[in-house]
Amino acid sequence: MILFVVLLQALSCLLNPPAPFMTEWGHSSGKWLADEPWVELQTLSGRDLWLGYENGGWETTGDEYGRYKLTGNDYEVWLFYSPTRQEYDLLPFANTTLFADAKNNHYGLHPCGGWAVEESIVDRIIGDREGG
Repeated sequence: MILFVVLLQALSCLLNPPAPFMTEWGHSSGKWLADEPWVELQTLSGRDLWLGYENGGWETTGDEYGRYKLTGNDYEVWLFYSPTRQEYDLLPFANTTLFADAKNNHYGLHPCGGWAVEESIVDRIIGDREGG
């Protein structure tokens, strides 16, 4: 009976992964992000930050700094804040280990994408009232 309960819990996590643990950048303590804000963060889209390798990679103003890190079972989402643009850059990662492509090019971190989202939207979702 106990084995059945454990298997059922494992299956539940696979089908409905738990919401991520949210920490401020550089800190280890944080809080679990509730399911509702997490679902909303997953559906956010904004301006695509990818310019292509030939154009320097990611759009940047040079003033972005790490603000939050969301950690789940097999992923991380990094949120960088840009005071100049008053936007958050959302960078989801399936792998946070440095690596190169099959031709041994582009060594580094490779987010699955990158989007700029208005500060007010992210702050409302995660409940941050410090304003950046």
